[in-house]
Amino acid sequence: METRNTLLKVVAPILTFVAVKVVHNAVGFEYDLFVEGIFNLGFVIDIMSFAVGYAGFSYLLLRVFSRNTSE
Repeated sequence: METRNTLLKVVAPILTFVAVKVVHNAVGFEYDLFVEGIFNLGFVIDIMSFAVGYAGFSYLLLRVFSRNTSE
């Protein structure tokens, strides 16, 4: 049980980071945090896409791992 939670805490952010970077590159989204500042639309889009991706991957991984242990 404990190793499953640790695995979820490690795998979900990595998958989220990779997926967000792939999607941002695919749609041509880019911004420079140090040039534009922290309070801009690009930063908000980046944080929100990471939050949505993390929630989605966490949910999917939790469902997959819970299905495998219940059998």
